[in-house]
Amino acid sequence: MAERAPEHWNGVETLKNYEALFIFDQSLDEDSVGAALTRVQEEISRQGGSVVDEKRLGRRAFARPMKKRDAGFYVRLTVQMDTAAIRPLLARLKLNEEVFRVQIVNQVVKAEPTPEPEARPESRPAVEERTDAES
Repeated sequence: MAERAPEHWNGVETLKNYEALFIFDQSLDEDSVGAALTRVQEEISRQGGSVVDEKRLGRRAFARPMKKRDAGFYVRLTVQMDTAAIRPLLARLKLNEEVFRVQIVNQVVKAEPTPEPEARPESRPAVEERTDAES
C-alpha cells in the first residue's frame, strides 16, 4: 500500500475546513451540553485545530433507536485543522462518554450563483398576428 504524501507544501502545514456533526447524549441538559462542547473544542485546539463556527441544532429524535437511545443533542461545528489530526481527534472523542456520535467531513464550499445572461432580442422578424376582424 502506497503512503500518502503529507498535507503540507514546502514544509508549511495546510489547514482544511471540515464540518463536524456531534451528537451528545440525550441525558445531558443544556448547561451540561455547553460544558461538554467546551471540552470538545479544547480537544480540537490540542490537536492543532480551531473552531470557525458553531451552530447548536437542539435535541432531535433519531429515526430509529441506536444503542438503546432514541434522541440526542446535535451540534454542528466548522473546524479548521490539518488532515493528519482528524484520526487522533476521533480516537480521543471516542473516550468521551458525553459524545454519542461524531461525523467529520470536508466542508462543501457553495459556489456563488452566476448571473443569468441578459435576454437577447430574437433575430427572427416579428410576425404580425391577424385578428378575425382583419380577415
